[in-house]
Amino acid sequence: MKPTSKVDTRSYKMRELSEHEKADRGITEQNGFEPFVRAYEFGPCMVIAGFSPYGWHMSISHAARYPVWDEIRDACFHCVPRSATMAMIVPAEGEPYVNLMENCMHLWQIVGNKPAHFVQESEVDSACQRG
Repeated sequence: MKPTSKVDTRSYKMRELSEHEKADRGITEQNGFEPFVRAYEFGPCMVIAGFSPYGWHMSISHAARYPVWDEIRDACFHCVPRSATMAMIVPAEGEPYVNLMENCMHLWQIVGNKPAHFVQESEVDSACQRG
């Protein structure tokens, strides 16, 4: 079944934020972001993507609603290597979960059937090099 709220992302422009713009928005290592994190405006969405020893992580948010599938997919294809398999992970009930921004979706790299942060760093590296 296709989602009822579809958006056409073909008109969206992907604009990378400068270091100054990232700092103004609090997107810094000091605030827990991955080193060398990149931040983008993607149409009406904000996208943050980075690589750590745990693999790729991408978040996408919208000021007024949850991002729709087309926005999530297209941002992921632009910001993360296409060889990386990404997934949204919902923690078990009662498990800690951090989401500091309303209307934000997080995607994490998975290797095989496990999140990348549960596998060896060498497995993450080889998964990113496959294509």
